[in-house]
Amino acid sequence: MKRLLLSAAAMTMLLTAASAQQRLVLYEEFTGENCPPCASTNPALDALIESPANASKIVKICYQVPIPSGGPIYNENTSDIQNRMTYYGVNFAPYGRMDGDDSPGAPAGGSVGHPAYLNQGHINTAAAVSSNFTMSISNPTVSSSGQMDATITVSATNAFSGSNVKLRVALVETLNFTTPPG
Repeated sequence: MKRLLLSAAAMTMLLTAASAQQRLVLYEEFTGENCPPCASTNPALDALIESPANASKIVKICYQVPIPSGGPIYNENTSDIQNRMTYYGVNFAPYGRMDGDDSPGAPAGGSVGHPAYLNQGHINTAAAVSSNFTMSISNPTVSSSGQMDATITVSATNAFSGSNVKLRVALVETLNFTTPPG
């Protein structure tokens, strides 16, 4: 069954000022349907991110990449996945980005960005960073042709400076399989 969710967490803002707004950390994982290291890493990563204690701290978006080879999920949407891989320069899987930076925690000599190094402390630290903005999504509608529209309102809660502020919105599709492919 497919379920579509509008992910407000796909907003990444690089800011310097502080406020008391709670923020939601974005974790992007590049994993593969035919990737044995991904299959061994994902259960622990999913358990960490999906724990009840983290429900208000972090959200994860997975991209099914063609490493070592593409599968049916990757083949359904190659352009979006390839664009994100190119944006971050992804060349191995599993690979993770937290709030746009390499997944933290790699020891000396470890694979920088490997999701296996992510731990609760990293999530707590990232979630504790205050935000200068609030965001709301209203009036989501899906047309009969499948187009989705929504109103996204972003409000500054404090003065800020800088021009490197970006809003990215993603429509996330959750796939549930009786028997997963790959």
